[in-house]
Amino acid sequence: MGYFWLVGIFALIWSLNQETSVVRIASNRSIHVERGKAFRRQRLWTDHARVWIDETTDSEGDPYFKL
Repeated sequence: MGYFWLVGIFALIWSLNQETSVVRIASNRSIHVERGKAFRRQRLWTDHARVWIDETTDSEGDPYFKL
């Protein structure tokens, strides 16, 4: 039973330390970025951005998009 709790606590600590990002393109030039670890998020916003999407393929020939 102790091993179960040890693995559970380790998994919880590991998952809360993962950094994530969310990018929202609201209009033609408005970008909202939310990034950081759980409970410690930073929010960034700009309305003076130039964004383009490059459409390429990966090594297996599948479509690959890069912002």
